Amino acid sequence: MTERGGPGQPDGGPGQPGGGPGQPDGGPELCNNTSSLSLQDFIGTPPLSGFIGYEYKQDAVYARYMKSTFTRNGKTYHDSRYLGRVVDKERGIFRNRSLGTFSFDLENGIRNVSILVNDSLMEDTRAHISLEFGDIWLIDQILKETGLDTVIERLIPKRSDTLKALVGYKLLSNDVYVYANAWYRSSYARVLYPGANVDSPWISEFHAELGTEENLNKFFELYLETVFRIKELNEQMSFVVAMDSAGVANDIKTFLTAMNNHNGVVSKEIRITYLLDLKTKIPLLFRITPGNIIDNSTLINSINTLINYGINVQTMIMDAGYASMSNISEMMSAKIPFLTRMLKNRKEYKMLIDKYGDELLRPENRVRYGTRKFFSLRVPIDFGEHKVFAYIMHDKAQADLDGDEVFENAEEDKGVDEYQKALRNCGKFILISSNEYPTDEIVGVYSTRQSIEQLIDISKNYAGMIPLRGHSKNTILGIILISFIATAVYSYLGNKLRDTKISAHDAFVSLKYLRFIAYQNCKILNELTKDQNCIFKHLNIPIPFEVESGNLLHKKASILSALTQKKQGRGRPKGSKSKTDMYKAGEHTLQAPTKTDIVVGRRGRPKGSKNRPKYTSPGEESASKEQELPSEDTR
Repeated sequence: MTERGGPGQPDGGPGQPGGGPGQPDGGPELCNNTSSLSLQDFIGTPPLSGFIGYEYKQDAVYARYMKSTFTRNGKTYHDSRYLGRVVDKERGIFRNRSLGTFSFDLENGIRNVSILVNDSLMEDTRAHISLEFGDIWLIDQILKETGLDTVIERLIPKRSDTLKALVGYKLLSNDVYVYANAWYRSSYARVLYPGANVDSPWISEFHAELGTEENLNKFFELYLETVFRIKELNEQMSFVVAMDSAGVANDIKTFLTAMNNHNGVVSKEIRITYLLDLKTKIPLLFRITPGNIIDNSTLINSINTLINYGINVQTMIMDAGYASMSNISEMMSAKIPFLTRMLKNRKEYKMLIDKYGDELLRPENRVRYGTRKFFSLRVPIDFGEHKVFAYIMHDKAQADLDGDEVFENAEEDKGVDEYQKALRNCGKFILISSNEYPTDEIVGVYSTRQSIEQLIDISKNYAGMIPLRGHSKNTILGIILISFIATAVYSYLGNKLRDTKISAHDAFVSLKYLRFIAYQNCKILNELTKDQNCIFKHLNIPIPFEVESGNLLHKKASILSALTQKKQGRGRPKGSKSKTDMYKAGEHTLQAPTKTDIVVGRRGRPKGSKNRPKYTSPGEESASKEQELPSEDTR
């Protein structure tokens, strides 16, 4: 018997009243597939046309996906693909040999589901399922704590599980997407995100769907509103923002890919600009530009983007590449405070070093930053049409390193003057700012810019930014957006672990070995090590054992109760009386026993028994037994 229909279509496919071949309502004939297309290739991109047909055989239900192919003589013929045995008809879950356990419906197509989605699936496991638990559990808790979980679910409600799973994959594996499904099936992510589809052929389509301009704009609005509470704190909170850019190699030809010469290294790349909140160490947003766009031309648009999303910039800290005359003039006109480093090839730099070089090295200009020693001198200068402050700095440790390089590379034909001038410039740099900082604090303020360098390192080496392989702008934006979310999670975790000896990377590695094991009758977690326990306690994350403890403790109590009932102690229950005491007290209704009825047991051998002969060896034992045998005359 064959039944037409699927989830949401109990009566059959579109335009058909229902039924299968041979049914009274005259449903279409089901034909077997003869082409070599796989199930996924045959289905195509959702939403789908066609219908799901069910066939009942004995106690099992099997399903096929069928779509019309042609009509002949008023009769519609269908091509079909076998979906497998029906695990859960209402939820559209099937199982076959090639795909394993998966969900399928006409709206979403094929999606992976957890093997634990239905308890009946556990009957198929001969022993148990062991999954990596601790690392993905930590990521899921951070997503919820930061509000990123809500952002993702509001951004793409139907594909939120896929996005969360890919964020976890990039943080924990950082490998190419062809291995994403293998990681997913061995991780507790399959339980946390049962609707994820991380099969490699589908991921590129997901990137293109995710990386549209509409989704990107919607994401930043949700992200800044939820994570940073922009709308709530906009009038009360200003951000100290660090800005920097990085080139990401991409050999695939797109309009974003262009040749770039950065510090003498020529590569074909895409330029990504990051903006970071220096208080939380979490990235605010990113922008992408073609690889041949120079840094200083991206500053104004980046600031306008921040303003567009409602971010009030208190101070902009940036690299020397952004310190052009036009950029400084624009920021001064917009009254946006800034701090940056002056390029050494500017004429203002050479003039300040020549004018204040000797005054800089006076004892009163000595400052310390941690263990490092500096000389710092603040002077007001005219930078274009605006007045700013120049902080002329001399780093003693860097001066020694630069001096060694000058010493090794000195050439006699250049003369003594150039050699002394090179030594004079060793260890010196100049910072310019619209703010007037104390000379002993300026180094600490500018050193916070290292956080943006660390952010770029995280995105490239720990959050799956590279390798970047995208054939279209939407695909590239989708890949970078996943990496951006992963970078935000990693940065947030690293900031919370700052006071410990454990880095974010160490935490993920340690928790990877905390495994979840599902047996046929119960679910358990491995015992926590000292490091794992410290990580969860420091982050105030619930101990993982409590996550699955409800069913487990209930089963444990029932098992212990059953064992207690089966296990009975020897002897009478405590406080009970012997039969003899009951007869004497008159508490027994039967006739009192006589003395001969009461048999008192004694310890030892029965009366008249003999000791067992001493055993020495098999030969001696046989000899002793022969000696004990009665003689022939006696018998």
